[in-house]
Amino acid sequence: MLPASPVVTALKEIQSAQQQHTASLHENNQTLQQNAALLQQDSLLLLSLRQSITDERVDVKKISSQLSTLIAKVDSLQNVMMSDVTSSVRRANARYGLSAAMRKRLVREPKPLGPLGPVSIGGAPLTAPAAVAAPES
Repeated sequence: MLPASPVVTALKEIQSAQQQHTASLHENNQTLQQNAALLQQDSLLLLSLRQSITDERVDVKKISSQLSTLIAKVDSLQNVMMSDVTSSVRRANARYGLSAAMRKRLVREPKPLGPLGPVSIGGAPLTAPAAVAAPES
């Protein structure tokens, strides 16, 4: 057999390198296709997440509005209750219409205008006269 010429050897090396490059390009192409599919999945997931966030923001705004309304109603009810309590205290004081000192004076027994019976001058105890029965009619 004839020894291989350097040109044939070089061509065979070039052919082998081209085959390796072709295999490498084919592998890179498959990886690129896989990456494109993953990118598409990730894009769809990202779009879905964005929509979820938008929906949740709408829900939060609704809840926030409802919460503000509820807080306003609670405040209103508290003000009404406080108003009722303070007005009832004023009414209770107004019912008497007098200061505490004036009410005490009115509650005391009135002093008799004159003697109702015998009066002891020397400090000896006296018995009250028996009540006279009114004549029957």
